[in-house]
Amino acid sequence: MDGYTATRMLRNNPATQNIPIIALTASAMVEDQKECLAAGMNAHLAKPVRMEQLYERMAQCLSATVPLASTFGVSVKPAAPEVSTLPKLPGIDPTVGLALLGGESVLFLSMLKQFRDTEGKNFLPRYRQASQKNDWEVCTRLAHSLKGVSQALGMFDLAETAVALQAAAKAQDAEACVRVFLELERRLQKVLEGLASLDEVLAAQQKAPQRTPFVEVTPKLVELAALLKDRDTAANDTAALLTPQFSGTPHQKAWRSIIAAIDRYDYKTAFHELADLRADIKPDAE
Repeated sequence: MDGYTATRMLRNNPATQNIPIIALTASAMVEDQKECLAAGMNAHLAKPVRMEQLYERMAQCLSATVPLASTFGVSVKPAAPEVSTLPKLPGIDPTVGLALLGGESVLFLSMLKQFRDTEGKNFLPRYRQASQKNDWEVCTRLAHSLKGVSQALGMFDLAETAVALQAAAKAQDAEACVRVFLELERRLQKVLEGLASLDEVLAAQQKAPQRTPFVEVTPKLVELAALLKDRDTAANDTAALLTPQFSGTPHQKAWRSIIAAIDRYDYKTAFHELADLRADIKPDAE
């Protein structure tokens, strides 16, 4: 069941017909916004989603008098990112990641470190292994996951090749996969070389652990739960961006277990473990 069908069913049920629904899609095309409107959604946001945009839409949709589709096309001025304190990062446009995180440079650098130590470290060997087995489904999933994370972190050249690799793997075009993979490997290595000294940079900038309060992370956890329930591989991207929020917290062990399940595409287990985690998190937890 896709989002359009689910929305129509909710609108046809008297018990749920007035529930606010916000579309989170990969497309910003006017035609897609119209399709969301026709299905009965209240608002539309194109990925990557900036938190201030999401909060703005939620506030509008939760107001008592919000009319259907009143939030379509509403522009929200993004927070001005602070890039002056960041080191030079080859292959990365920091303004994108900073805008997504409200300009918090330490959190952005933490996410880059997380990328370096997980997705960046594991992608090449995992893809090679799947490719040797001609496992096109896994190849496609891996490329899709890398695409989403690299786009969100401002690695546009890397994301571009990940898009091409995903398309080639989906088409089971072995020759194209080899060609694109070599270029992707070059671009990924360029990014990773720039992130090699990130630990020292973080140590210098991070005077104290800085995390978004869990109450502000809740919308992303809700989004992740929905993606896991739908077995949507975008869950890998969303989870990767959330990981720094749990570092050094009482929930770190539980979150690592969720990440492990997501990494092996065991979305059912991850969904149930995430439900338990959300139940344990207190609204005012830091």
